Formats: sequence, C-alpha cells, structure tokens
Amino acid sequence: MQEKFQPQLMKPFVKEALWGGNRLRENWGKQAPPEMTNVAEAWELSTHPHGLSKIATGEFADKTFKQYLQEAGREILGRKHQSEDLSILVKYIDAADNLSIQVHPDDQYAKEHNLPSGKTEMWYVVEATPGAYIYYGFNKKIDKAEFEQRIAEQTLPEVLQQIKVKAGESYFIPAGTLHAIGPGCLIAEIQQSSDTTYRIYDYGRRDKDGNLRELHVEQAKEVTKLEPCPLPESQPVIDLRDGNQSQLISKCPFFQVHKVNIAQAIGGHVSSESFQLLMNLGEPLALVAENGQMTVEHGQSVFLAAGMGKYHLQGHGELLVVTL
Repeated sequence: MQEKFQPQLMKPFVKEALWGGNRLRENWGKQAPPEMTNVAEAWELSTHPHGLSKIATGEFADKTFKQYLQEAGREILGRKHQSEDLSILVKYIDAADNLSIQVHPDDQYAKEHNLPSGKTEMWYVVEATPGAYIYYGFNKKIDKAEFEQRIAEQTLPEVLQQIKVKAGESYFIPAGTLHAIGPGCLIAEIQQSSDTTYRIYDYGRRDKDGNLRELHVEQAKEVTKLEPCPLPESQPVIDLRDGNQSQLISKCPFFQVHKVNIAQAIGGHVSSESFQLLMNLGEPLALVAENGQMTVEHGQSVFLAAGMGKYHLQGHGELLVVTL
C-alpha cells in the first residue's frame, strides 16, 4: 500500500469561540462555513473526537486522519509512538480577546480520574500585535491559602507572570502550569491529544446565551503548581547547507518541534522512528518525495508517514517540523 507513504496535505477542523479572531480565515487559508463568526482554532492534525482533521487531497481525500490511520496502519506513526491512536494534537489559535486563565492535568491525575491523558503543550508565537502578552505561571511562589483567597476575590491575575511576546518566540507549558493567551496572539500549539481544560478565571464573561461560562475551580486547585514557571532557554540555531538553518524549539517525552528557515531548497528524511508534520509559516513551498509531490501553500500542513524516506523542499521561508 504505497499510497500511505505519499505526503498527505491536511484539511483542519475549525472552530469558533467568543475570544476568536479571523486571521486564520483571512490570512492563513482556513476555510470555514460563512455562519461561523470567527475562526478561533484550526486543528491541523487530530484524531481527538472533539475535532477530527481530514486529508485534503489524493487517495485518502476527505477521509479523517483517524480513518487514514486505520487503513494505513499505525506504523505510519513510527516506532516511537506508543499508543494505538495519535498521541498529539496540533493546532493554530487566533486570539482577538483574552482566553480564560486555565490549567491542564498531568498523566497521573488523568489516570486516577479516568481521563485519556494529561496535557502538556508548547506554544510557538506565529504573529503578535504590539503589546500582545501571555500569562505563564506565577510571578512568585504562593501557598494554597493565598491561591484560594485570590480565586475567591478574583485577583488571580495579579500574581501571574505576564509576558509580552513577539513572533518567533516559543514557550513550553508543562501540565499543572496556569496559563492564558492574551489578545493579539496567533499561536501554533503542539500538545498531548487531550481537550481537558480547567478554567479558573474568565473575566466574568458570558456565552452566547447570556450564561456565565463554566469554571472548574476545584479541579484546578488539585492540579495547579503554585510556583513560577521558568522562562524557556533558547537553543542554538544550527547552520545547515546552502544557507538553511534549524533550531530545536521544544523537546519533551510527548513531542519535538524544530523551526527550519529555508533559504532556497532543503532536503529531509523521514525515518521509521517517527512521522513528521510540516507546518508552512512562510511562502509556498514545492515538496517532492519518491511517492508524490505537491505545492504547500502558506498556512498549510503536510503529514509525512514514518518510513517515507527522503523528500525535498524548494522555496523560501519558515517551517515548523513536528515529530515524536
């Protein structure tokens, strides 16, 4: 079944939210029904039941990635992949307003509470308007009593680490870290395949029916780490051949992410250890592999099956490469 080794252009699952913007639809090629007021998220690679991404073209066109995986076999994910289903979820997030201040559980808590997995994630800042910021853990160590008091008094933001961000930065967010995306941020998020989010502060906002959005205060109290989250250390940029550059921007037991700057052309290789997801943040790229070729437009993502072998990219721009 050689078709499974063809590069697979992805068709993301899109969703709206009360905090969402429209840059993903207007500037990043994400198609959405006209009745959607915004495109807050685009799930580029997902087998999560809350949002199934699809294959856009070729032999598997319009099938979900989950169906493709079932037909092609889990070996397309690679030897490093331990679970039967896809263990990560990759998305874009466009925040026109503040997201809730929230936290995710770790794997141990998930196991004890019959959840599929915990949720560790990383953010790569794709775009940021002047003054855009994130909340990233606490700005000091606090005790449980102060935590509970600030939740009750709704003063939690006062003790959170607010960081002004700019395009090109990345932030690793271990499970248990309080965090939030602020207005003006367009983020690429790579995470464990979990949609378990415990909101703890939501600015008193109401949903489209006029109801206050649900909070999950008791769960958040159980899983939140009450100390600052260290700022990420920047890894060195590696100069490759012909002016190309590569930088490891995140590595953990659940995923790895490299940023690659392409000067004119670059070669790559997909081993049997792990698949690759290529996320094109720049100009259109021509992708040529033994089993297929295509143009990858700005904003598009391509799945390359583990064991596919060599490929070649022609063009100029920036790329995120997601692997296990």
